[in-house]
Amino acid sequence: MKVAVIYGSESGTAERGIRTIAKGWKESKGIEVSTIIKGADAARIGLASIAEQYDFLAVATSSKGEGDPPFNFCLLYTSDA
Repeated sequence: MKVAVIYGSESGTAERGIRTIAKGWKESKGIEVSTIIKGADAARIGLASIAEQYDFLAVATSSKGEGDPPFNFCLLYTSDA
């Protein structure tokens, strides 16, 4: 199974968290995350393209202010990607 994770993080906490979770998936379930990518990069690539390449997509993001997405996730959050 090919797994991709898209993340958004201001301070790096969400990114570190998903990397830790991905390591746990590999150790306990044998599931290897093939790609961990910032939300802005995923928006540039396009979700349709990503969906064609992977069997499973997980999204991990923090929020700021009143639930606003982090800077490196805004492009994906507001796009039609």
